[in-house]
Amino acid sequence: MAVKINFNAEAAKTHTALIQNERAMGRSLLRLSTGLRILSAADDSAGLFIADMLGTVASALEQGNRNIQTGISALQIAETSVGQIYTKLQEIYVRAQSAANDINDPNARQALQQEIRNFVDAIQKIGTDTEYNGIKLLDGTFKDKYIHYGPRMEQTVYVSISDIRAQSIGAHMLVTAGTASS
Repeated sequence: MAVKINFNAEAAKTHTALIQNERAMGRSLLRLSTGLRILSAADDSAGLFIADMLGTVASALEQGNRNIQTGISALQIAETSVGQIYTKLQEIYVRAQSAANDINDPNARQALQQEIRNFVDAIQKIGTDTEYNGIKLLDGTFKDKYIHYGPRMEQTVYVSISDIRAQSIGAHMLVTAGTASS
């Protein structure tokens, strides 16, 4: 019994070359379609490590930018509320100047005093109720907050807002029963 095996060496070499060319073409097309020079550690292991690190830093910077934008939004809300408090303090000052006039009768002074009480209550409400994302901003609890903006541990911005409620800024009532003299 005779066994005959046919083998075409040229066809095998051609087939191997074809497979290598298809792999190279596939890598080239992948690089062209993704725009990346380094696709795996086989292409350039050191370059891949550097590219991965730069990608990580870029992601951290993007998140840092979002963190800063969130912090800016919170501080803008606080700034607007403090502006409202300042306006109310100016109105209190005007009412106090008006009440100091001796031409006013007691009813007018009581009306002015009631307006001042209303302004103090409004200041207290603004200071107590101003918040961002459930965090109170003006009641004195927004202290020692850090906003992380970069890929490194020490890349932070320190933020702290003092208590802006009526009793903390001196907008409280003095009740007297005496008379004033100049």
